Amino acid sequence: MKKYMSIDDVANDPKYPFSKGQVRHLVAKRKINGLATSIRKIGRRVYIREDLLDIWMDSHIEESSIQIEVKKMDIKIEDLDLSIRAQNCLNTLNIKTLNDIMEKTKEELLECKSMGKKTLNEIIDKVMSMGFNIKEW
Repeated sequence: MKKYMSIDDVANDPKYPFSKGQVRHLVAKRKINGLATSIRKIGRRVYIREDLLDIWMDSHIEESSIQIEVKKMDIKIEDLDLSIRAQNCLNTLNIKTLNDIMEKTKEELLECKSMGKKTLNEIIDKVMSMGFNIKEW
């Protein structure tokens, strides 16, 4: 029997090395990364077929966990699903990838005049949803 999982189910299952944000990113890029056949959308809900996800992982995830972390950090700002204000602030600061955000401190991000606490919190929440812990902030 085919089993379908929600994004939360995949993110919370210990056999999958993805955070909720990473699963959302994979779903958003499904036509590029080859997951399109395993994903079903019903209204606004997204379901992923477990057996096809396992096959996809076997054929695509061969790198070590360090290489996977590096690839996650190379995600472009446009792919993070941030508000326009947050994207504009990051562009003003010449921040192009998740890795660039991780290299900045809270004070450096607040140097953008349009960056307020709400926008900063949005960025921090997004970084944390991607599986990174921001200890130095």
